[in-house]
Amino acid sequence: MAIHPQAVEHVQERDGELYIGQSRVTLSSVIAVWNQEGQRPESIPAAYPTVSLAAAYSAVAYYLDHQEELDRYFEEGRREFERLRAENRAADPSFHSDIRQRIEALRHADFLDGAAQNQPRDADTEPN
Repeated sequence: MAIHPQAVEHVQERDGELYIGQSRVTLSSVIAVWNQEGQRPESIPAAYPTVSLAAAYSAVAYYLDHQEELDRYFEEGRREFERLRAENRAADPSFHSDIRQRIEALRHADFLDGAAQNQPRDADTEPN
């Protein structure tokens, strides 16, 4: 049997963001899961089923090889997100107040706790 190695890029830059392979899962999301789960790459595919275990290990290796630079990049992204969120909230405070009240009402009804247990993580949520 002949083994034909494939060149696979588990971390790809697209549109100014780093993604895991061809998925829509960002490197920052994967590293956040890895950090939260006690640094076990096996936790990544559990949170993001479109990410293979091999891609998870590759992403962690890429992060460790570029940790200082990536930590700065992730922090810049977090600051930009916070700036845009504050700007958005300031533009329409009554809308955001209403949304927060609705979310709290759903939490008190235990609606969100049950729903969160049945939902996979989404790459399009707020960055960590």
